[in-house]
Amino acid sequence: MMRLTARTLAWAVLVVLSVTVVGSVAGAQEQVPPTSDRDLTPGEISGSLLTIAPRTVEAGQRIDVIFTDWKATTVLLSVCGNLAKRGSVDCNQVTSQGSKISGVGISQPVAAFVVNPPSATCPCVIRAVGVDSDESAVAPIEIVGHPVGPVVDPSGGVLVEVGLEPRRADAGWFAALRSALGGPTDYDVAVTVRNISVETLTNAVVVGSVGHDPAEDLDLFEMVPGEIGAGQTWTGDAQVTLPSPAWGNYVWEAVASGAGPAVRAEESTRLVPGLLLVLVVVLVADLAFMLARWLRRRALRREEELLAQADGEGGENGPPTPDPSTLPPPPVLVS
Repeated sequence: MMRLTARTLAWAVLVVLSVTVVGSVAGAQEQVPPTSDRDLTPGEISGSLLTIAPRTVEAGQRIDVIFTDWKATTVLLSVCGNLAKRGSVDCNQVTSQGSKISGVGISQPVAAFVVNPPSATCPCVIRAVGVDSDESAVAPIEIVGHPVGPVVDPSGGVLVEVGLEPRRADAGWFAALRSALGGPTDYDVAVTVRNISVETLTNAVVVGSVGHDPAEDLDLFEMVPGEIGAGQTWTGDAQVTLPSPAWGNYVWEAVASGAGPAVRAEESTRLVPGLLLVLVVVLVADLAFMLARWLRRRALRREEELLAQADGEGGENGPPTPDPSTLPPPPVLVS
């Protein structure tokens, strides 16, 4: 039977300690509380803004337009009815005007814009769309004498866009070691909700989850963006912990609801506990080496036993040794 060496015992202790660390830390993690009982993650609002003056005008009157926090360098201005709910269909495209802005993210006025009424009925807005970006914003305007009618919503119109970015949290060396051994792993999840409609949204709610597949919920998080103005983007961060054993592919999902049809964002990540894999590979290699050495020693001992046995059998079966008392006396020579 193979004897346990000091190295074998050391490896066994190392593996037991690794499993104990991972298991104890995992056991110390609290159960994920229901979504309604958790603190909601605050966020911040950013995005392209549009302001005009004056807000009440007559047809053909000029207004001043100011852009704030735009990335675009060229924008297209239009006068739209129906709150621009149906896009360009509600706007006076013939008299739209392109304007150059610096695109440096500050407030800046542009040349006066002439208000020519659209074919759609009011409520009316001035709409700006970034020609070289995905930005858009609106500002309400009242056109004296232009008819006002009910607002017609587009069928199945999506009001928001959702973005999702999970990334490993930088929580120190102990958290990194714990993760490298397959223990609980912390992630910071950045979620963005962009209002692509022409109205302020107030009822959006974001619910996120993570699991090895979309049907599994290893951890949950919830966010309430609050009021998001037209064209603005809300950004929030959530802290998520993947439970032990943290290993393999994970599917991240965020669903924004309460503001038009539900919109879903999905991302995938892969987590490999590198240190645990190295320990396992080295341990298996070391055990294989010790087993091979034990088998070789056993084979050598077997050979020695066979040689010794062969030598013993040769001494028993060889010619008998004569007894000196039975030998005849030596001849006597007479001179």
